[in-house]
Amino acid sequence: MIKNEIESMRNVLNQLIGNQEDYGKIYDLSTKLDCLIVDYYNQEDTINFNG
Repeated sequence: MIKNEIESMRNVLNQLIGNQEDYGKIYDLSTKLDCLIVDYYNQEDTINFNG
């Protein structure tokens, strides 16, 4: 599920890049994307560790 959110946000980011008017949206999305990636890998590490 998180992986799908990451891919979705990455696609939106790619569409927004180059449009200066959307800089605020790009910044917010990239921050959320970073958090999701960290959460995703922390979850993966936990699963692998407990696995």
